[in-house]
Amino acid sequence: MEIKIRPWQEGDIEKITAAEQVCFTDPWKKEDFLSALTLPVYYGLVMEEGEKLLGYACGISVCDEGEVANIAILPSERKKGLGKSLLTALIAALKARGAEKCFLEVRVSNLAAISLYEKFGFEKIGVRKRYYPDGEDAFLMTANI
Repeated sequence: MEIKIRPWQEGDIEKITAAEQVCFTDPWKKEDFLSALTLPVYYGLVMEEGEKLLGYACGISVCDEGEVANIAILPSERKKGLGKSLLTALIAALKARGAEKCFLEVRVSNLAAISLYEKFGFEKIGVRKRYYPDGEDAFLMTANI
């Protein structure tokens, strides 16, 4: 079966919210995703195989800056290159919306994500102390896109 990446829709929010609970210790709520759906600065993607959700991503585009707000691949689908494909699609969408530079925050302990971001040219430019609800720091990273 073919893997597809497409813009998310309201009908995707239940699946995305359920996946968010599995992927993160401080998950977004359903209301957060519904709000993102209505704001023009947000752009969301889902990755699916048939009806099965494999991952999703959300970016923000304002003027010439983009931000990776949220990106996740279900644990059962990791280490297959899907994160690379999804991030490629999100960055392309942000570029198409005028972004020239992209930012993101990532847990300092999330070595897999940091490695992926570095492959895309993201560099650590700072630390946001106690950024996450559990007190963990985040690296602030940026890349020219």
